[in-house]
Amino acid sequence: MEEILREKNIKVTDTRKEILRILSESKSAISYNTIQEKTALKLDKVTVYRTLDTFENKGIIHSIPSEDGIKLYSFCKDDCHDHDHDDNHVHFNCEMCNTTVCLYHVDIPSVELPKGYYMHSSKLIVNGICPECR
Repeated sequence: MEEILREKNIKVTDTRKEILRILSESKSAISYNTIQEKTALKLDKVTVYRTLDTFENKGIIHSIPSEDGIKLYSFCKDDCHDHDHDDNHVHFNCEMCNTTVCLYHVDIPSVELPKGYYMHSSKLIVNGICPECR
């Protein structure tokens, strides 16, 4: 965890290492509440959100909006950089267990926008049933 922080020029702290550990051990995208549930540390809400924002800005994680308005977080692929995410992939949300996973091998179809429009990013969330719940 310390190596990731150092590579991105982020100060190494126990809180940051803990949040990275939790994210790295998760098999699906997770929310702030899940991070709080999985830690033994007393983490301040503002500090956690600032840390998540820093990680997202530095290309370590990306966020995924959930249907209920809660942001979920997941590790980026290796080719994400500061403020330049390559997270143009499909996210799958299981309607039974409510987990959201990144489908890195499935690209979002290209969208042809009208003249004068510029796309910054796109997100595609597919809802259905995951293999574990089928």
